[in-house]
Amino acid sequence: MATQGLYGSTATAQVVQPNESNGLYGSTDNYYGGTFFEWFIFYQGSTAPATPTGGSWSYSTNTGTPPTGWLNAPPSSPTTTIWWSIAFVNSKTPTTIVWSTPSPITQQGPTGSTGPTGPQGIQGIQGIQGVTGPTGATGPTGATGPTGSTGPTGAPSTIIGPTGPQGAQGPQGIQGVQGPQGPTGNIGYTGPTGPTGQLGNVGPTGPTGVTGATGPTGPTGIQGITGPTGPTGPTGTGGPTGPQGTSINIKGTVATPADLPPTGNNVDDAYIVASNGDLYIWNGTAWYNVGQIVGPTGATGVGATGASGATGSTGPQGPRGATGRAVRPGPPGRRWDPAPWCRWCRRRRRGRRAAGRSRSPFQGQPSTGRGGWRGARPWG
Repeated sequence: MATQGLYGSTATAQVVQPNESNGLYGSTDNYYGGTFFEWFIFYQGSTAPATPTGGSWSYSTNTGTPPTGWLNAPPSSPTTTIWWSIAFVNSKTPTTIVWSTPSPITQQGPTGSTGPTGPQGIQGIQGIQGVTGPTGATGPTGATGPTGSTGPTGAPSTIIGPTGPQGAQGPQGIQGVQGPQGPTGNIGYTGPTGPTGQLGNVGPTGPTGVTGATGPTGPTGIQGITGPTGPTGPTGTGGPTGPQGTSINIKGTVATPADLPPTGNNVDDAYIVASNGDLYIWNGTAWYNVGQIVGPTGATGVGATGASGATGSTGPQGPRGATGRAVRPGPPGRRWDPAPWCRWCRRRRRGRRAAGRSRSPFQGQPSTGRGGWRGARPWG
């Protein structure tokens, strides 16, 4: 019984042979159907291979297994000659495969001569600087070497180094602690009231007495004690010795960095730039700034003394001093009449009461004639 396949035996799938079976290429009895095709295989080698034998083709998977050492496809990157062979595969005689004599399709030519060296590429940009590694442990102190001989004295410098900046003003010291206030003195006792004298005549007004002297200034409080000095911190370990410095050749001075010569320089040539006082050194391709440098003090110049410069501007005002301690005023004085306790005073009062101009031996104002002495101070 036949079926409709890729190469079916009839269009209507009629039974034309009782032994006809299903298949990709029709019946096994070969009454109808059947096909053939060319199968290419490839071999890589420097010499011609022998004519291949064997190999098989599967009609169910439509794939072939080439003879030993041969490939179904040429290598993608051959390193020597590629050979090929071809066979006609017939579905009616699938086990009979006859291969052709191998022929080369690509052949390795002789090695060519070395071509000329190409131009040098441009220099790549400098990579970023790596991070600084950790400081190694301090090595043991080496033995002291012998003292070298004294080298010759260098020639005096012809370039005056720039003046360093003025240091900042130091902070003001802290104010001392205020001393304690002294205790208040005791108030003296009040004397008894004397008898009232007879009313006398009103005398003329006496002249104004002289102004008393200013009392002495009170003593200054004692200075506060100074706090103890803190302990001295431990001395740090010495760092490793730095590498030997590179000598430079100072060529002179230019006004600004833009005035540095771009050509005609040697490695380690240096110029001082007057606009910023920094030293610039040529590294072979560009100038780089190494900061300010101060040369040794030059010899004293010979010549007349120049005229005196103009007076400088007035400096800034100093900080304001600390506020002084306020002094508390003392209690007001009390009016006191010494007459009840002084016999001389009583006699003088009786003898001159009429005149109204008697004065007391005590410091004070003239008598009013009837109220005793004004503003007198007792002894002691």
